[in-house]
Amino acid sequence: NEEYDITFTSAIDNLKAGDFSKAHKQFDTALKLYLANKGELDENVAYLYVQKGVAAFKNKQIQEAEKCFSEAERSIKSLTDVDPNLISYLYTNMETLFSSGKDIDRAIYYAKQALDMQNKVPNNDKENFVNINLRIAELLHAKARNYQDSLPYYQACETEIANGTKVDPSNLCSIYEGLGHSYFEKGDYQKALEYYTKVEESGK
Repeated sequence: NEEYDITFTSAIDNLKAGDFSKAHKQFDTALKLYLANKGELDENVAYLYVQKGVAAFKNKQIQEAEKCFSEAERSIKSLTDVDPNLISYLYTNMETLFSSGKDIDRAIYYAKQALDMQNKVPNNDKENFVNINLRIAELLHAKARNYQDSLPYYQACETEIANGTKVDPSNLCSIYEGLGHSYFEKGDYQKALEYYTKVEESGK
C-alpha cells in the first residue's frame, strides 16, 4: 500500500544517507505494515529483516542486528525457491556481524554459505564473488595463522580477475599479497616474488 511504499523508500534513503537510527525504525515500521497487509511470510519479509539488521549494525546495535538477521534466516528457511542473491546478501551481512565480534568460526561458516549461494546464481556478480572468496581467505588465515587453507580462495579470485572481472584496487592488492604470502610459505620464492611485484604494480 502507499503508506508502506513511502516508509520503505524513506528507510532506504536514510540508510544510504547514514541516518541509521531513523532507517532502523522505518524498516521496523515497514515490516509491520507489510505483515499487516500481506499476513504471511515471503521473501520481502526476509529482505526487510535483513535491511533492518543492516541499519541496526551500522548504528552499533549489535544484539538487535543479530536478532534481525536470525529472523531473516528463520523466514528464509521456512520458504521454498528463495532467490539465492537474497540468501547470499543475508549471509554476507552475518559474516560481517560475526567478524566484528571476533567470532571467526561463525564468520567463516556464513561467508562459505554466502559463496555457496553465489555459485547458484546464473550470471552472478563476479566482483561480489571475488570479494566473498577474498573474505574467506582472510578469515581462514586469521584463524589458522597460515595460508594453506586460504590459497584456493585466493586462486579463485585470481581466476576471475584473469577472466576480466574488475575489482577494487585495495582488494586487488590484498589478493596478490595473499598469493605472495601463500607461495612464500610453500617455499616457492620465485612465484612469491612475482605476486609481490604485482602488489607494487597494482598499487601504482
